[in-house]
Amino acid sequence: MPIPKYQGLNPNQIVNSAFCFDSAWHIHKCLAWLDYAKRTSRHHCLRYAAIELRAGIELLWFEMLVTSVGGALSSKDYARCSRDATKMYKLIDELTPGYEKLIEFTRIILTLEPNAPEIAAWDMPKLKRCHGEASEFLHFQGTPEDTFETDIWVIRSLAKLEEMAHYIWTEMASHHGTGFILPRTMPPEVNSIWERFRDGKIDKDSAKRQLDLARPVLAERLRRI
Repeated sequence: MPIPKYQGLNPNQIVNSAFCFDSAWHIHKCLAWLDYAKRTSRHHCLRYAAIELRAGIELLWFEMLVTSVGGALSSKDYARCSRDATKMYKLIDELTPGYEKLIEFTRIILTLEPNAPEIAAWDMPKLKRCHGEASEFLHFQGTPEDTFETDIWVIRSLAKLEEMAHYIWTEMASHHGTGFILPRTMPPEVNSIWERFRDGKIDKDSAKRQLDLARPVLAERLRRI
């Protein structure tokens, strides 16, 4: 499916686009509102862009969380997400310790497979900052003459929102999504390398070499199945 363009859309096209329960849908709408605000000088639309950016990050966290538990999210944890979406990154840390390390390890494994898809390596601290800065636009900013009618405020606000939205959109558009290999599904040899990498006993290059050395053993095992 081709990546949809967000440039040149009018408010009806932005608002009436078919709803999709996907973080990329919200980021697309954010960029569409920013593009519309720049083309028409209707700078109050920056608030709409901020709402979509914030929603997109929260849904991205939810997608990361569901992936981190292999799709088996308990009713209790789902309720916690619904109650306080802004703290989902804490729940990810709680349910999947070493989440960012696991993504990095998965990417190392995928570099050894010529036809493997790429996955995004999300910068969690940066996503938290983006979420917080987007949230500022949902609150009182000041009078119009100090905000939406002031060139300096508009230029700075557009630049800030665009930088955050483009970071997320670029990751989404250039990779095949969010995901990783769950430790419980790894062969014992791979899991052992993962645990040493997770604990800082080996670095990225060492992990890659050891994984490469393990490939013939794993391939032979598969042939015997």
